[in-house]
Amino acid sequence: MVTSNSGRFPSGRFGQYQSWAILALAIWLFISPWALRFAVIPGGAGASIAAASWNAWILGILFAIVGVASIATSAVWQVWASLVLAIWVFIAPWVLTFSGNNGASWDHWIVAVLAAIVVSTSLAAGRTRRVDLAHAGSRPNEPPYH
Repeated sequence: MVTSNSGRFPSGRFGQYQSWAILALAIWLFISPWALRFAVIPGGAGASIAAASWNAWILGILFAIVGVASIATSAVWQVWASLVLAIWVFIAPWVLTFSGNNGASWDHWIVAVLAAIVVSTSLAAGRTRRVDLAHAGSRPNEPPYH
């Protein structure tokens, strides 16, 4: 069992491509209200569109914080934070009542699913790596990685 990297993935800098993918999704989520034209328009937008825009901007910033933090150092909390944020982004169209706006809701659902895929690859690779390290050297004539 590996204990020297408690709370971190055993490989230290694990998950660089996942970190960059989360950051890219964060940037897209932040700019999507303008790109998909559901941004808040003063005096012309309904409450649901305002909720969709603000949710995209706030969650885009939160995803960016997690992405930048995971680029600097890979820790398990970042993966779980990304999963929680992805779940919120997925359910937000219903909770914030903007599911009737196809552009905003589909944007949120697609970003959430892509983020969940990135998180699941991080979790799967991290689990595989920990298992490999836990069994490394258990058989004297076998290399630690297959």
